Amino acid sequence: MHSWQNATTAALLALTLGAACHNQPPPATGPPPVPPSALVAHRPNPGFEWVDGYWRWTGRRWKWVAGAWEAERTGQRWVAGHWTWTDDGQQCWQQPHWEALKHQATTAEELRCGH
Repeated sequence: MHSWQNATTAALLALTLGAACHNQPPPATGPPPVPPSALVAHRPNPGFEWVDGYWRWTGRRWKWVAGAWEAERTGQRWVAGHWTWTDDGQQCWQQPHWEALKHQATTAEELRCGH
């Protein structure tokens, strides 16, 4: 690969990796309010999971996003939205999302083999 191709590839990679937080609204000026009390309705059907509500920063104010029942997703778990800090000291909102479960050893053979 030519040096200009290496530089271009590195620049694109840096932009892609940094874009996850930099496309966010301006940082919040303080923590979100206390979550309001929520009444959780009965599970509509088996196979549903309650997803808590959360405060979303709009860039100007905090907006409450109400909780709801979501269909469970096989092999995944719900991760609540949360704030993290970037290496340069900025707040970054991590949107709530489903993520793949990590495989956990369940049999003696898997435990012995380090799976």
